[in-house]
Amino acid sequence: MLAIAGLDGSVRLLETASWREIAGLMHGGAVWNVVFSPDSRTLATVGMDRQLRLFETGKYPDDIRIRRTESIMGVA
Repeated sequence: MLAIAGLDGSVRLLETASWREIAGLMHGGAVWNVVFSPDSRTLATVGMDRQLRLFETGKYPDDIRIRRTESIMGVA
């Protein structure tokens, strides 16, 4: 699976065997970084809106939002 993020707040998930889009998510603001957990069950996104959002794989569009007062620049 591959995640592609955009300045428009969109996050697209692609299945890499066929490059078919399997999910389209909205982060809210411009997305700076995306990363999958080691077991690929969770996708984390961070962006200009100062939120860290956690999406559980297979249960889109449900997500957990963590808002910070300072900017979050990345996830690893």
